[in-house]
Amino acid sequence: MASLTLLSCRVAAAVAVLCLAGCCSPCKKRSSSSAGAGASASPPAASSKAIPIAPGDDIPPARWSTPAESDAALPSWASGFGYAPQLEATIAREWFNRAGAAGATPDEAMALCRVAYDGTPDQGLKGLFNASAPDLTVRVRLDSKTSLSASGPEDTHEIMVSAPLLSAGVTRLELDLVDRDGIGSDSLATLNVAIPSSAETTRDMAHAECRLIPRATVESGFDRAAYLTDNEIGKVADRLEADLELEDLGRRSILSKVMTAMAPMAALVGWADPRVKRRVEWTDRIVTRHQQLCAELAKREASAHPRTATFSLNWAEWTAEVIGWECGPEVSKRYVPAPRAARKKTPGCVVALRVQHQRETPVSLDVFGEGAATPTVELVHADGQVVPLWYVTEAGVKASEQPNLEAGKPGIVRFATEATQSPWELEPGRRGALLILRPPMAKPPALFGVDGLGRWDGKTPAP
Repeated sequence: MASLTLLSCRVAAAVAVLCLAGCCSPCKKRSSSSAGAGASASPPAASSKAIPIAPGDDIPPARWSTPAESDAALPSWASGFGYAPQLEATIAREWFNRAGAAGATPDEAMALCRVAYDGTPDQGLKGLFNASAPDLTVRVRLDSKTSLSASGPEDTHEIMVSAPLLSAGVTRLELDLVDRDGIGSDSLATLNVAIPSSAETTRDMAHAECRLIPRATVESGFDRAAYLTDNEIGKVADRLEADLELEDLGRRSILSKVMTAMAPMAALVGWADPRVKRRVEWTDRIVTRHQQLCAELAKREASAHPRTATFSLNWAEWTAEVIGWECGPEVSKRYVPAPRAARKKTPGCVVALRVQHQRETPVSLDVFGEGAATPTVELVHADGQVVPLWYVTEAGVKASEQPNLEAGKPGIVRFATEATQSPWELEPGRRGALLILRPPMAKPPALFGVDGLGRWDGKTPAP
């Protein structure tokens, strides 16, 4: 949830410029030849040199797509928000206040709802820190298949919720109010709100009022949103690289930046709109190019590094050697995720590392020493796909029961891939090229060239 909050803040910062930069002017048809820099949806001249956006016009379609169509077009990297992201709260409040309480139902509109909860449900741990206001999340359902989610900041009683792409046939919204919690979520109330509503709907200390924003108003903000989107995605394209210092070589960071850039547009017209789909295709080409860069890096680094590397962890110098792998159905029976790995997935392939340390006192094999955070381990396939691995122990043996290692004495630790991502035997066309071990708070990572790594017999090798 913390990552979603951070992402929401970044989205808000990008979209807040919309009205300030003239996004609230009357809606007009647009094309690539539109006059005026402020109205152009093309990226600045300095952007998009590396991977340019495909040519095309940003003329509004004859009709908006539907929520169901937007949901079907949702990119894999944009999950977690429902069929569309949320409109920035400042703009939502401005449009909500300008709309008035009641009015005619437009054929195509966005619903904006002001949702509040008067209670203080957090009387436990949060109450000790005077943080008893709810951490509101509102889940909006249009029907059994289409929905979206809006999450406000922590400790707030009121948030704005946007539901775009509504037709005249949608007259009610079902709003579920939820209080986010560190270990779960608590249901607060469910409201069925008519749109447009002439008065607040109230139930169980929850209040909501929804107003419809006609398409012309929504489209008035599109030009500037497209400009900002193209500018930010262009920056990602121009600065694209595979970075060994970042987990998954930077793919997650790239997608986070792209999602931040795409959210202002998708919040207005959804993911199935041809103007948005053109940017999604642009993003797909950027991600494909990044995977190619990862493949090039893996090939280069694998040839430069043996299967043995040294690194520091828990006040000790370690040497690790990748000695082989195990794959197949028996692996899921023999090994289980260690508690510190915080994984519930089924092992598919297990990579064995022979490790030893130079510390004077014995060190537990449990995550490479007492009090340690789990190192993160990744395999970069020869085709550039990055697959995470996680620490596992033998079934029936607790991590805390792992033997202690004396200085210079070798032991075996294992990291596994999830069964659907098994890299060697189950997917022979994508043999591993580079194994990356990232000790917590340590740079640079330890690199192992493992292309063509053979099977391990499961026995501890002799010193």
